[in-house]
Formats: sequence, structure tokens, C-alpha cells
Amino acid sequence: MSEKGKKKDKALLDVVMDLLTRRGFIAQAAEIYNNGLAGFFDFLPNGMQLKRNIEKAWRE
Repeated sequence: MSEKGKKKDKALLDVVMDLLTRRGFIAQAAEIYNNGLAGFFDFLPNGMQLKRNIEKAWRE
């Protein structure tokens, strides 16, 4: 993948992660405890409901 493609993918990932965080789907795992760990995320209530719905649809 070219450098331009990598930068574009990184920008898209940043936008999606920001949206999920602002809408209450995810939070950095330790962010709520004021010592965030890079790369680890917790599902918040909206995220858990979405996860359950996806799992339910997958199993049907």
C-alpha cells in the first residue's frame, strides 16, 4: 500500500473512532480511570447494544 493510501486509511480510522467515542459507543479502556492504555477500548451502553444486535443477527 502506498504512503498516500496509508494516510487516507489512518484519517478515516480517526474519523470513525472519534464518531464512536462522541456517540457513546466506545471509550478507551482506562480513560475513565485517568490513565488511558493505548489500543484498548471498552464498549459503553450503546456499543454493547450494537454488539448484541450484531451477534443476534449473525446467529439467526
